[in-house]
Amino acid sequence: VGEKAGPSIIHYPSPHEKERIVQANKADMGSGEAVQEKTCFEAEVDYYGNDVDGGHEADTAEACQQQCVNQDKCNYFTFEVERKMCWLKNTKIGRRPGKALVSGPRNCSEVMEIRELYEKYESVEKASEAVVSAFKHAWKGYSKFCYGQDELRPVSRGCINQFGMGLTLIDSLDTLHIMGLEEEFKKAREWVKRSFRAKVHKEVSVFETIIRVLGGLLSAYG
Repeated sequence: VGEKAGPSIIHYPSPHEKERIVQANKADMGSGEAVQEKTCFEAEVDYYGNDVDGGHEADTAEACQQQCVNQDKCNYFTFEVERKMCWLKNTKIGRRPGKALVSGPRNCSEVMEIRELYEKYESVEKASEAVVSAFKHAWKGYSKFCYGQDELRPVSRGCINQFGMGLTLIDSLDTLHIMGLEEEFKKAREWVKRSFRAKVHKEVSVFETIIRVLGGLLSAYG
């Protein structure tokens, strides 16, 4: 039995291709070549996220994309081929397989998820450094004012301790390790060893406990 094929990704130009695609489209409109706008569409894929405006009729995926262009808050769209319905979305939380669907971004010459990143930073490496720097800033505040507590109130510098299980610390274990912050990671790991207590006699969210506490511990295990 063969493996089930995933969604077919037609093409998704990277941001540095933008100028070449724009110029090619100007010179060769309507030729059907790979540089045309439809090349970034994904077949059999549904983009799910926050709807801007939904349920409008459209004859084609290209027409649906044009509706997205005409709507200021739209960044993505999903087109129902059989029903000829167009759904406009502000964000793309995820993507899932879907029958007779075509999804795509507002503008095929820009990868929407990293459009702002490429405009602000000269490379992915520089952007990564900025992400690490931002995390260090947040971690410094948490460590100074609420280390071992669930959460920090960044404005008042007060602490939230609704669960009493060091949510932020445990939730950040894998991030500390992945970012190469070994000293901070070892200190946090030592806190878990000496101070973490799972027997909390209070009402807490099972969902939050699973994804933040159990998930955090599992991701840092080993």
